[in-house]
Amino acid sequence: EYDDRYESIYHLRKYDDPTQEVGVVVPTPRDRPVSQTAEPVYRTADWHEREAYDLVGIEYEGHPDLRRILLPETWQGHPLGLDYHQDKPQIVTLAENKNPLEPDHRAPDDAETMFLNIGPHHPATHGVLHLKTVLDGEQVVDVDPDIGYLHRCEEQMAQQGTYRYQIMPYPDRWDYASAGILNEWAYARAAEDLADIEVPEYAQVMRTMSAELCRIAAHLLAVGTFALDVYGDFTAIFMYALQDREVVQNILEDLTGQRMMFNYFRLGGVVWDLPEPRDEFFEKV
Repeated sequence: EYDDRYESIYHLRKYDDPTQEVGVVVPTPRDRPVSQTAEPVYRTADWHEREAYDLVGIEYEGHPDLRRILLPETWQGHPLGLDYHQDKPQIVTLAENKNPLEPDHRAPDDAETMFLNIGPHHPATHGVLHLKTVLDGEQVVDVDPDIGYLHRCEEQMAQQGTYRYQIMPYPDRWDYASAGILNEWAYARAAEDLADIEVPEYAQVMRTMSAELCRIAAHLLAVGTFALDVYGDFTAIFMYALQDREVVQNILEDLTGQRMMFNYFRLGGVVWDLPEPRDEFFEKV
């Protein structure tokens, strides 16, 4: 972080030669965070610049659709900005809960197209994905994806917590579906390297075992939902995958005390030893 400026960093790579890579740093003054958009040249900069605008407050001149992407449009301030106050109350207007089809969005009675909302309650849209689509018969002619209000200011919460105890519950929630222990490990390794903490071999084995179980659970969920995306069926492969995932979650519950939000790692090791009797636990594994 800098007191006088923000920086937009663009990483560019050649498709035919991934070893050819260059980074471009574009500084903007903190008191007037305005930069030039890269979207007309690199279309993939679209959502990244929207996120920087939403969370940091950098405005990109020439951007075709500069609006919030992770927070509601009525949100006040930018959570990752240096002058943001977390304790400041937020006022959510009733307009957000009203029908989004304003009169000027409604198609005439004789129009060939139809406006259709897909999600966030449709079973094939994961999480809180909302697709605002325009249909011409069965052909999608336009779509505006809304990926939902997902930002929870975890970076700043981690900055205010202590390394030893207060940060570890957060990594579980970065991937609340399955891979929490893997995220815990990533944070633990980073903090241990900074503090020069050596992890005993026994704890390393337990970390590896729990992380592998967590990885299997994550992959079972990924394969099951992928099958759901491919043919839109909530039974068969999807339910078989969840059935096997339940077995893994039962083992993780015996080991950590939790099925999803584990909070199992500690700097230098783990919080619990293997459950007793060990023979029965190893039989389950």
